[in-house]
Amino acid sequence: MADILVVYFSRSGATRHVAEDLARRLEADCVPIEPLVPYRGFFGLVRALYHAVRQMAAPIAEVTAPLPDYQLVVIGTPVWAGHVSPPVRQFLRDHGHRCQRTAIFCTLIGSGAAQAFADMRALIPAPPLATLAINASTLHSDLHLVSAGQFVTTIHQQQHQWPASTTPQ
Repeated sequence: MADILVVYFSRSGATRHVAEDLARRLEADCVPIEPLVPYRGFFGLVRALYHAVRQMAAPIAEVTAPLPDYQLVVIGTPVWAGHVSPPVRQFLRDHGHRCQRTAIFCTLIGSGAAQAFADMRALIPAPPLATLAINASTLHSDLHLVSAGQFVTTIHQQQHQWPASTTPQ
C-alpha cells in the first residue's frame, strides 16, 4: 500500500485522466468514486447539472480503501455548474473527516474552480495541502502538465514532514 491515495469521480474521463497522471507521479494508489445512479448520456448530464446546482449529494458505492491508513488523500472532481460533483460531495460527507491530510483538484470547462474548492473545503477537517484546477481544453496539449507538476512538487515538499508510515508494505 502506498502512503498516498488519489480518489476521484469522472463522468467524461477528463478527471480520470488527471487522477491517473497524478497517481503515477505521486506513486499513489488510485480509486474511482462510483455513483450508484450513472450520469451517462443526455439525461445523465441534465441530472448532473440539476444535482450540482442544488448542491445535492449522490449515492455512491462503498469506498473500501482504508482512508485513515493513508498519509494523504488527493481528491478529484469535475466542476459542474460551478460546484463540486454530487458523487464527490457524498464521498466527502461520508469520509472527509477520516482523511488525515488532503490535496484537492478539479477539472472544468470555463470557470467555477474557486466555488468547487470552497465546497470541498467545507467538508474536510483541515485546509488542503495543495489545490489544482485543470481546464479540460488543456488536456490534449502539454499545458496542464506544468500545473500538475507544481501540484506534485508542493506535495513532495511537504511529504518529508509527515510521520513515517507504520503500515506494512
